[in-house]
Amino acid sequence: MSEAKIADRELVLRLCRSGQFTLAEIGKMCGGITRERVRQIYKKMTGSPYRVHINAIRARNAAKKEKYLDSVSFHCQRCKRPVLHRGRTRGGKKFCLECSHLRKSKQLNLNITNICKTCYMPFHPHPGTPNQKYHNRNCYLQSRTFKNNAFKRVLT
Repeated sequence: MSEAKIADRELVLRLCRSGQFTLAEIGKMCGGITRERVRQIYKKMTGSPYRVHINAIRARNAAKKEKYLDSVSFHCQRCKRPVLHRGRTRGGKKFCLECSHLRKSKQLNLNITNICKTCYMPFHPHPGTPNQKYHNRNCYLQSRTFKNNAFKRVLT
């Protein structure tokens, strides 16, 4: 067999093993041979059918995809928990699924964290009030500001 034919067969074998091309594409790259001829060359060179090779490649790719989906995509900005690629929300890479529902249901600005002036508890303000000082009405009613204003109202 001539050197050119051996080189062509080795090229066919390398392209087949890469798993990136179809048999027809490999045939076009190797001088216009048919996909059936590419399959025959592969079987003759390796001793196993091409379908076995393709199934092995598909199984390897499925395992890679599972590993990727189980890896950490980002950490939630609110609760700092890791979020896997599998559990991502569509809204971007900021919040986990639970925090994103919380943000939508209560309409809180999760990018800003304030400290309550009465109980010193961290909280997220409502969107229209980024300078919100108290995290709820009870804290405001217990604050000095409310008591001073109430005292002034009584005197006037």
